[in-house]
Amino acid sequence: MPEYSRYAGTDPKTSITLSRLKIFAEHGIIDPKNPAIKLVTDLLNEKRKAMFATSERTNEITKMGLQMPKAEDEFYGSDTDT
Repeated sequence: MPEYSRYAGTDPKTSITLSRLKIFAEHGIIDPKNPAIKLVTDLLNEKRKAMFATSERTNEITKMGLQMPKAEDEFYGSDTDT
């Protein structure tokens, strides 16, 4: 269920707001492409990420991992190997 990762890392109020916006959009009550709705959703998502990254409950190793650039996938061998 991908929704869990969308709501993880923040306070309940922010998670509930994000979940309600998602349901409203799914039912056609709001347009998720509307610039105002997109702005609110983006702000809430960034708040969620910032709260997770700065949480006292997030350990140092996780925080260090968040700062590191994503490594490129490495492939050893050839496409013709069987």
